[in-house]
Amino acid sequence: MRILIAEDNLHHQTSVKTLMKLWGFEYDMVSNGKEAVDYAIANEGKYDLCLMDIDMPILNGFEATKIIRRKLKYFPIMALTGNLPAVEKYLAVGLDDYLEKPYSINNLYNKINRLIVKSYDFSINKKDILIKEEMPMDQQHAQELAGTILTWLHSIYWLILTALVGLNLLIFSLTGFCPSAIMMYKMGVKAKVRKASE
Repeated sequence: MRILIAEDNLHHQTSVKTLMKLWGFEYDMVSNGKEAVDYAIANEGKYDLCLMDIDMPILNGFEATKIIRRKLKYFPIMALTGNLPAVEKYLAVGLDDYLEKPYSINNLYNKINRLIVKSYDFSINKKDILIKEEMPMDQQHAQELAGTILTWLHSIYWLILTALVGLNLLIFSLTGFCPSAIMMYKMGVKAKVRKASE
């Protein structure tokens, strides 16, 4: 995962760098909106996310976001700000979300994971299985992908559950034993033995 971070405060830069390293994210750190635009253009917008401070010198986060949205393909941009009254303005310029400073580490991590949505295109030819990662085309497409992924995971969960129940029924009909019931019984016995020995 690659993140563009636009932050002019050196203390905040150090904190965010530490978190990115801890979470295993690659990142580019810039100190103002102009540098954010320059990096985004130089890398052809190939970022999974941008964390954009709003109040920065040279070019603020609003103006930087407008330019990025106009010149590059979509990638999520989240405002990091202490100025919450401007929330409507954040969304109007093309920011996907915002996080109020000071923020908790958990909130930052959860918002990053919620905003980063990718899809995978699978294709098979005679020799290989090809997997191509695709980024959303815009904010609406990102929301649709997130919904599709949740639906897909829900379907897989029910498919596995149904298969396990079917397998238990098949084994029970052939042998008269239910593996799940035996396993649960053994776990209960072990728990009782453990409690008795304490």
